[in-house]
Amino acid sequence: MKRILAVFCLFLVFLATSCKKNRTCECTSNYSGADTTWTETNDILIEKSSKKDAQVSCSANEKSTTLLTETLVVSDCHLK
Repeated sequence: MKRILAVFCLFLVFLATSCKKNRTCECTSNYSGADTTWTETNDILIEKSSKKDAQVSCSANEKSTTLLTETLVVSDCHLK
């Protein structure tokens, strides 16, 4: 009986850690232009995703864009 209970508990732990959940990705945005510079932190919701898939999606948000004298850099994206 104890073995069955132990196996059942392990199954529940596995089920709870491998399920798909809504996850939050936090990124830092740095903007610099001709007259202004700012930094902010943004949260991005990743819906119904495993932790591994959410990490890949979160990392894909990192980018750098430059247009004339304006630059926007999104970096340091990580799951909360």
